[in-house]
Amino acid sequence: MAAVPAPPEKKVRPGPPKPSAAVMTASVVIRGALAAVLGQKLGGVCAAVVPIPSEGPGVAKLQMTWKGSAREAEIRKASDVEHEALLRGVEAAANRAIEADLPVVRIAFPDAAAAVAALGDAAEDEAPTGKAAKKGKDKKKGKGEGGEGGAAEAAPPPPPPDVEVLHVPGLVLAMNSMKGPVCASAGVLGSVSFAFGAKNCSTVDKGKKAVVVVKFTVAEPDAPQAAAAAAAPKKKAKKAKKKATNSEPAAAADPAAAAT
Repeated sequence: MAAVPAPPEKKVRPGPPKPSAAVMTASVVIRGALAAVLGQKLGGVCAAVVPIPSEGPGVAKLQMTWKGSAREAEIRKASDVEHEALLRGVEAAANRAIEADLPVVRIAFPDAAAAVAALGDAAEDEAPTGKAAKKGKDKKKGKGEGGEGGAAEAAPPPPPPDVEVLHVPGLVLAMNSMKGPVCASAGVLGSVSFAFGAKNCSTVDKGKKAVVVVKFTVAEPDAPQAAAAAAAPKKKAKKAKKKATNSEPAAAADPAAAAT
């Protein structure tokens, strides 16, 4: 009997490249500028950033939800021209933070619960939408991996992962979920520039999916990486939360003016 040929090996598609310290830092600053101009909370999670090495070492794209922002209704009704004006306000706010050379402070926590205990809702993730939200609901109902009604016995949960929070005073306080490297301060970036146009910078409004997409370039893509995060005492963490909550970013002082 002839031997049964082995099935062909499945080709594993490589994931997207990891962001450099400069690209990651720029995404944190832009995330804070977006929150300031759109009227989002200071906390949350750093927006997912995807480098585009084929277009240059400092080119990347990020997206962030604008659902629940103070200007949500305005964004839904705005024209393409008004959307671009808003995003130009975000670009200007990000460059003001870079010009001010704001520090990027890395704070390490043993797990997400510890981060939330110290920082409150500033360290909480945004509510999932779309497929992520449905997946979470299916798990609660016992669907998905174990089928209808769930598996016979659930495997023990893995140990909670360590959490890093990035704090740019007066601008953003957010979890570094990508565990990406960052620079010690924003000034080393030189500047950031947005690539405007429907395929580069835009606001997407498709039912539950309401995000702003930003394609940007960092002027100094080889900016050095900062040292690893150090565990912060609870007092310092609470002080960071209070400072981030009470500080009013320059861009947020007049969001309407920033978008014009």
